[in-house]
Amino acid sequence: EDHARVQPDRVNRIRIAALAALAVAVRLPPTAAPAFGSPHAVHKWQPRPATYGIAKQRNVEIRMNDGVLLSANVLRPAAADGKPAKGRFPVILTQTAYNKEVPELNMEDDYMVQRGYIQVLVDARGTGSSEGAWSGFGLRERQDSCELASWAVKVPGSDGRLVRQPGGRAVRGHCA
Repeated sequence: EDHARVQPDRVNRIRIAALAALAVAVRLPPTAAPAFGSPHAVHKWQPRPATYGIAKQRNVEIRMNDGVLLSANVLRPAAADGKPAKGRFPVILTQTAYNKEVPELNMEDDYMVQRGYIQVLVDARGTGSSEGAWSGFGLRERQDSCELASWAVKVPGSDGRLVRQPGGRAVRGHCA
């Protein structure tokens, strides 16, 4: 009988302590951020500034294993003289069925190129300046994607890393 009475009292004390702590926490103003330079400072992310111009090669032909030529624009970081910058850069591969040359679609990623990425922008088979017949997301397009990825990481200036543009055509499945 005494044990049963003690237990609810203990639970009540815990509830009261928790409610008191919550009341204090709700009334306290938010803690100010630590001073800049302190070991606990929170730094807001800032985009890296544009440090390159853009050197563009238009309508570069890429031969697929069945002989069809796909057309690509290759945008590289450029030095002040307009020539491709020295160094090695990751590659962004963008495949589009919407014609890489239509300015309103803004397929070229100047922002990323000016910050040290190469962009390979390819018209999908049968679209834009590329040969062949288009078959959206079909087996042949997936095969083209794999071949393009292998080609893109070997462009001059590539560091061997590949990024797929989220708005572009995506490889479904894995490349062999």
